[in-house]
Amino acid sequence: MMRLKTNLEEYVAIYNINNPSICKEIIESSNNSDWNKHSYNDPITLENTTYEDDLDVTNEGIHIEYLNNRIEECLNDYIKTIPYIPFGIQGYSSIRFNRYQVGTNMKYHFDHIHTLFDGERKGIPILSILGILNDDFEGGDFLMFDSKKVELTAGDIILFPSNFMYPHAVTTVTKGTRYSFVSWAY
Repeated sequence: MMRLKTNLEEYVAIYNINNPSICKEIIESSNNSDWNKHSYNDPITLENTTYEDDLDVTNEGIHIEYLNNRIEECLNDYIKTIPYIPFGIQGYSSIRFNRYQVGTNMKYHFDHIHTLFDGERKGIPILSILGILNDDFEGGDFLMFDSKKVELTAGDIILFPSNFMYPHAVTTVTKGTRYSFVSWAY
């Protein structure tokens, strides 16, 4: 009989893509992207909501194939190293790039995002995938659980379950600009 881990943190894994030049190129090229304010579907009001201090997002970027290959490597390793995953991964969403300028953040939330999968793709997010492209900013800490700071550096990719047991946030950036990307496996 397989045994599930009882410590939720044991389902969080961090990998590093070890390619600072590609991270830098992605950031530099993002200056030509169309950025929009992040919004989300409020689970109580069922309305699309945006806050003034929310981050900016775009689906435009370079080195997508490189990032997709790294995501697949991380997913494959994650599935092999977690002792019991009672599901299969069908695929993952397109990459979305995030930009946190001074004064912006991401409030505590969990990634039960149904709108990504209500078109041709069907499913719900199983794993959240977050990549950090730089670390030359202040603030912008990635928090999980009870405000536990997760140390991430440029090139890190963190994977964790997308359900309500994995709340996370990004604190307000106080200096510089924080760049990252996200995707969700389903």
